Amino acid sequence: MKRLELRLSVFALSFILTPLVCLACDCPYPTVTQERQTAAAIFSGKATRIAETTDSKYIQITFKVEQSWKGAPTREKSLFRDNVLTDCDFGFQVGAEYLVYAHGDPKKLSTNTCTRTRRLVDAAADINELAEPLRVEPLESLIALMKKSPEVFTQDETETQEEYFSKLRSYFNKTELNGKKLKDTFFLLKTDFTYDVEEQEFTTDRYLLNVNYNIVSRVHGVYSYGFPKLSLKVPPEKAAELKPYLRLAVNALPITLVSSERVRLLPVKYVIYDDRDKKVLATISTENDIGSSDGSRE
Repeated sequence: MKRLELRLSVFALSFILTPLVCLACDCPYPTVTQERQTAAAIFSGKATRIAETTDSKYIQITFKVEQSWKGAPTREKSLFRDNVLTDCDFGFQVGAEYLVYAHGDPKKLSTNTCTRTRRLVDAAADINELAEPLRVEPLESLIALMKKSPEVFTQDETETQEEYFSKLRSYFNKTELNGKKLKDTFFLLKTDFTYDVEEQEFTTDRYLLNVNYNIVSRVHGVYSYGFPKLSLKVPPEKAAELKPYLRLAVNALPITLVSSERVRLLPVKYVIYDDRDKKVLATISTENDIGSSDGSRE
């Protein structure tokens, strides 16, 4: 009798579990190219809030957007899904960062496991493919802008530090260089790459860029810009071939011309790239104070 009860229990359990297997999400997996064509929005960001909508029909997942490749560039975006979780729904967690391929109405975006949406730590290949070829300008182009608009790059004696940095942000956001916003333009920095066989990585030599300036009569001296040591993991068999083509660029060079003060940099992004195809190999963002200005006022 006990054996019969056991068999019935096992049969009942298998009957209950079978529909779950049948409900698994089965769909073709798109390529990055296909997602670029069909997605309404593509962005990376941190999930900041997951909650029911006021009518309790949907779950709203809110993101702080870090980077956008398609769709309206906004600081926040939301996804929506039905209140009942299915096997096709992507499981987001507050505080985690994601690369999101969102579909549907721009006012009611959604995603699921049939898209390429994934954790940001697993999205390096996608981000590399999404990126357009890097456009790099010579640093002299920025120096020319400094000389052309000295009132922007010079801190007026009546300006507070915050007012000065706000002025710089505005300038970088609005000004274009060769058809591209200055904030999105990368400038070539000279550096040597050293390869460590044991660590299997290239590192940049710490470098101070000294720029002589005399853009207004009351400001003169030398602006020194230093960037941190940056690294790139590369296997030994590729290192020798890659080294002649490694380059380093930065997408902003905000400065202060106040004597004997640390440079409080605006957020900037460094990229190590392959000069043959302008393909980005590594990206480093920083908001640290890493420069100094050595100048004087008359």
